Amino acid sequence: MHTKFVTFAFVVVALAGLCAGEAQQCVQNFKPATRLGETPEFEGGLDTIHPYPKARKPGAALHPCKEFSDMSCCSNVGAQEIGDAFEHLMNIGGSGGVPVDDERCYLKAKSEHIALKDYFCLYCNPNQLKYMGCCDVVANDTMSCSSGLKKYGESGCGIEDTNTVRICKSFAKELWGKDGSKYDGCGMMMWVADPVAVEDPANPNNWLSWGALEGKHGDDPVTPSVTWSKDYKEFFRDVKPPLFDQFYVIVVDDDDTCYKGYVLNNVGSPAPKLFSYSKLLIAIVGVIASLVFN
Repeated sequence: MHTKFVTFAFVVVALAGLCAGEAQQCVQNFKPATRLGETPEFEGGLDTIHPYPKARKPGAALHPCKEFSDMSCCSNVGAQEIGDAFEHLMNIGGSGGVPVDDERCYLKAKSEHIALKDYFCLYCNPNQLKYMGCCDVVANDTMSCSSGLKKYGESGCGIEDTNTVRICKSFAKELWGKDGSKYDGCGMMMWVADPVAVEDPANPNNWLSWGALEGKHGDDPVTPSVTWSKDYKEFFRDVKPPLFDQFYVIVVDDDDTCYKGYVLNNVGSPAPKLFSYSKLLIAIVGVIASLVFN
């Protein structure tokens, strides 16, 4: 009986560990692709604060991105950076009411533009590494991979090799709509970089990335459907998930590993999976118990 009990206990512990699962790894590096036919002049590495090595519970409830308050790749300071970036993009003001600057467009964006908020919260998403890829040669405008686009986990695309966020085409259409005009009512605000002598095809509007922001820079109001020529690829080229500013954002055909959102359409809800795992564990334990003790 003692041997049977020990065997039973061992199996239960093993199954519990299997169902609980190991914490997801988080993005740890940016490795630049070859662009313009030349090897990059810099070695890479993240130029913003690092995500956690593995997803964990942050110090306190996150704001925004509260859906990741129990398991996150970002700390609270990372969530704060995301909140500041989203607020700058969408808190346009000029919406009347009392007081005049009452954040109406910002609140509207938070409640209605769920896909945009999901996109901005990618840095906190504990599944972020699943959506990453590695591009060997990126197009001059960085809107596509000219050669060697691999999914994370494939040969040559490990934790040190990531440089691309792979966005599902269905999610891109959900975020952007038909032509981006759903954002035109309020508009958006973009930070402007210092003037350059030669236009960069990867940044023709000369926007300043969130990670490079300094107090000396100004901003410009934009009408999204006009500024980005009704093209979601141009939008993703210029508006990156905060703290993933270096990464190429490339829209790909839908599969099980590209980004489809999280809150949007309940894509990322863990509740059904956890419930299924719990029921499965209980059923298996019941069967094993009956075999061991009968």
